[in-house]
Amino acid sequence: NALDRIVTASVAHAYSDGRHDDLRDVFYKSVKYLSLIGGLLFVGVNTNITYLLHLIGKDYTQGIVVVYIISAGSLITMFSGSSNPLLIYTSKPWQGATMLLMLVVVTVICNMFFIPLFGINGAAMSTAISAVLFAGGKAALNYRRLGFQPYNSTTLKIIFIILFCFGVNHFLPALPSAVLNIILRSIVIGGVYLLLVYVLNLASEFHRFLPWQKE
Repeated sequence: NALDRIVTASVAHAYSDGRHDDLRDVFYKSVKYLSLIGGLLFVGVNTNITYLLHLIGKDYTQGIVVVYIISAGSLITMFSGSSNPLLIYTSKPWQGATMLLMLVVVTVICNMFFIPLFGINGAAMSTAISAVLFAGGKAALNYRRLGFQPYNSTTLKIIFIILFCFGVNHFLPALPSAVLNIILRSIVIGGVYLLLVYVLNLASEFHRFLPWQKE
């Protein structure tokens, strides 16, 4: 949401001036950096959620599946980048309004279907499905109007990093304390994630801020 507020002005000016290269650049970068941030949060939350809920109380452990589902839907939304400003400023008003209306309808239908079957998990599934369909619809509409999509080898590398970090988590030992488990996984998995981002050169614009990169 914060990035959308920043990007909105750039998207509006670039589109009104016909600067599609600038529009593409803003969209590509928003997808890349939101995917990187979203991936780190996704891995951090899901590798620690079991221990965190145990700290709160055993009654809350049934919410673990809810967290998995909601976070997956949120990650896909992050992977769509700042597609909301693109949808608003590069499409006709009725198209954006139709997309939002469809989102409401899909959410209501999914709630009516999944909640009676799966309870709280059904509500989470409904939210995640709506987020995924909305992100996909925005991507399709933006591609049709603008002729570009931001997914490439960088996206595959980010997905690889996320999966690799889950693999690392699988081999980490389970300590007797939930707090120690959270600290261990946060440090190790966070370090591995950032190291791979650096090694794969996914955020080269920020390398100049690293002390060993300065001349």
